[in-house]
Amino acid sequence: MNQQTIYVLSYPKSGGTWLARLLGDALNSPVGGINAVEDDKAMATEGQNRPGSYYIRHGHAVPVETGEVLIPDRFSFAYKNLTDERVVILLRDPRDVAVSAAAYWGRDLTTILHCMGRGEWPLTHGGGWVKWVRGWWGVMLNDSPWTISKHKLPFYTFYESLIAYPVKSTSLALQSVTYGAFNGDVQESIARQSMTSRRAWTEQHGDSLNYGKEAQLRFLRKGVVGDWENHFTPEHKRLAEGYFGETMRELGYTKARGWVNE
Repeated sequence: MNQQTIYVLSYPKSGGTWLARLLGDALNSPVGGINAVEDDKAMATEGQNRPGSYYIRHGHAVPVETGEVLIPDRFSFAYKNLTDERVVILLRDPRDVAVSAAAYWGRDLTTILHCMGRGEWPLTHGGGWVKWVRGWWGVMLNDSPWTISKHKLPFYTFYESLIAYPVKSTSLALQSVTYGAFNGDVQESIARQSMTSRRAWTEQHGDSLNYGKEAQLRFLRKGVVGDWENHFTPEHKRLAEGYFGETMRELGYTKARGWVNE
């Protein structure tokens, strides 16, 4: 069956796996890695036998101009090569990303903030959080070094919006990637893909997913918006402001540098 590809792209630990699974659930379509080779490696992979008309692919790649990248891989996404594929970009507060990443990789928060700021392992993607975001932000503003037709621009959404307004935000994403063809009820999909439901389901069926139950449960942390406030010290705030401050303000996560002293 010829399935329409939907790419859900996010910086690591930004909720991309959740969103990809949510869209797959609502569209009754399979979810996999950034390409077919990654299907048996991606944390998001599930529902391979779903009969829907779409295939949702999740990854962390950044846009590149080179034509050598014929299909997206783990790090590079040749955006100008797209034909009728759809793209959803998910953004999240880098402070919450850092807390989630520190817990997942078992590293201290200071180290993770440096890794996100410098683009170092395990967060090399795009050269760091700011470069990753600005790479895709440039596509939206159409100031990338290559021309993109308006109808091929990605749909952008925020993790925080999905948490605060799940039905509205999910419906908007679905309508965007289906060009308005989706008019179903997303509430059951949201309920099935909630953190509580996923943890319960994974306890029973997690061994059928990539990496097994233990790894999948560790991946399902808390997903709380603003959890960084429970973990950041003044030094962590200083590092976050230094690395991400300007971009956080552009995205509306902070209003002024003064948040560091709050």
